[in-house]
Amino acid sequence: MSIRRSASFVEPGTGHVTVIEEDLGHPGFANVYAMRVNLSLAIVAMVNQTAVTPPDPPNATNICPIYPTPLNITVPSEDGPFIWDDKAQGNLLAAFYWGYVLLQIPGGRISEKFGGKWVFSIGILGTSLLTILTPFAAKFDYSLFMFVRILEGLFEGVTFPSMHAMLAQWATPTERSRMVSYIYAGSQIGTAVSTPITGLLCQTLGWEYVFYIFGSLGLGWFFLWSLFVYDSPSKHPHISEAERTYIQESIGIRNNQNGVVSAIPYVFNWLMILFACKMADMLATKDVLSSTQIRKTFNSIAAVGFISASLGLSGFASAGYNVNHIDIAPNYAGTLMGITNMCANSMGIITPYFVGFIVDGHEDLSHWRTIFLCSSSIYFLGNVIYLLCGSGEIQAFNDSSGVGRQDRICLLAEESDEDGSQDSEDDDIFFNLFGSVNDV
Repeated sequence: MSIRRSASFVEPGTGHVTVIEEDLGHPGFANVYAMRVNLSLAIVAMVNQTAVTPPDPPNATNICPIYPTPLNITVPSEDGPFIWDDKAQGNLLAAFYWGYVLLQIPGGRISEKFGGKWVFSIGILGTSLLTILTPFAAKFDYSLFMFVRILEGLFEGVTFPSMHAMLAQWATPTERSRMVSYIYAGSQIGTAVSTPITGLLCQTLGWEYVFYIFGSLGLGWFFLWSLFVYDSPSKHPHISEAERTYIQESIGIRNNQNGVVSAIPYVFNWLMILFACKMADMLATKDVLSSTQIRKTFNSIAAVGFISASLGLSGFASAGYNVNHIDIAPNYAGTLMGITNMCANSMGIITPYFVGFIVDGHEDLSHWRTIFLCSSSIYFLGNVIYLLCGSGEIQAFNDSSGVGRQDRICLLAEESDEDGSQDSEDDDIFFNLFGSVNDV
């Protein structure tokens, strides 16, 4: 896998690798999120709503209003076979995150040591197979279904850290915001597209086909990724020397530098991600702002807004904290993504219980207003802490003993052959790195 860039970056006639990380990474994360969120809507068709939903009290004035369903919204018209109350449904949705948080840090560290290609692909392969098995597990036993959801979380838990480890090998500083944001924007478009499709499949073919179809798409993606993707420029058999050298020098190898309506916010978020990443790279290329200023500015923009607007504006965060791991420590980008993503997604475990504690059977406006106020307060407080403590500059713990040592050695050796000699500083770097390879 290589990075497609303009011809000005490579020597004329050397050519480019046409299948790239961005081309497959974007739909890869679309698959990741499609398989993650499809249960959230499909469960409506799976549950016998008549059996588990209590009637509204007479003359209630504080209940959440129910409006006529728009013609373009597809919702299940018949009750499903499963009698799962709100608590049982919440446990199923939270079970994914029980597994998801466990492999965040190990997934990042393994990717840094051995490469992210197979860690990422096996994560999606496992999730795809389990997604296909979901209808069988649900019909066989509730506990087995819970176990399958936990396993899905375990497999998906390695996806973000492993991709971050790969991006640290491929993304140059001036293209970093665009690459990271575009690849991860697949998660938003995956949510936006899968939401109405899930409703349509539940209505026409049955809820089982939601899992069959999305799982099969994940399998197809896995085979493409396995054939065309490589961990780093040094391992790519078809990349030109000019492009390989450009990437390695640029990243600092020598100097360590419930339907269509529900989908609308995610489409807007996807568009804002693409816009924000272009703007961030432009500011970095023209030296308008420092890395720290760019990350903090875009993260602050992401912290303002309301409901759909806030979700769309949060696309700016893809050029903020989402890239920051690679800024401060490219050698440990996967591990850092694992740590932060584990902490962030632990909320997926806590939230269903928190919501259940607040609502406690009261499906009314005042109780849900409390939940939304808590959510916005946490978001605002998190950004304040980021403004006070965040940085976009490389940190001291990002030493030369991390990922990319072999690439450094290859580059220095090639330059030594071309020049006939190295200055004393480069000799020291070369031999120090060469001696440390045995520790990998």
